[in-house]
Amino acid sequence: RTIRNFNIDKFFVGVNGISIEGGITFSNVEEAEIAKEVHYHSFKTYVIADHTKFGIIKPARTLEVSEIDGLITDQVPDDFKSKLLSVNVSKNFKVI
Repeated sequence: RTIRNFNIDKFFVGVNGISIEGGITFSNVEEAEIAKEVHYHSFKTYVIADHTKFGIIKPARTLEVSEIDGLITDQVPDDFKSKLLSVNVSKNFKVI
């Protein structure tokens, strides 16, 4: 309820899994619900995930990959990079 009272400029969130099919996922349902609520009150959402999180689908789905504005990572697997950019083509999506 408190989150609804804020307008958030940029939301940076670490995740447990990221895949085109499964979206942005967490192991913990409560964390997923909080992340979803913060996202909906943020102007921009950036996912932080190292290379081990790609292709991983955890039980609690939060967002579609197309709903995020950027990805901060150490490395994007080549097969995932083309899929990632294709679902975010209409946005100013950034991989950092």
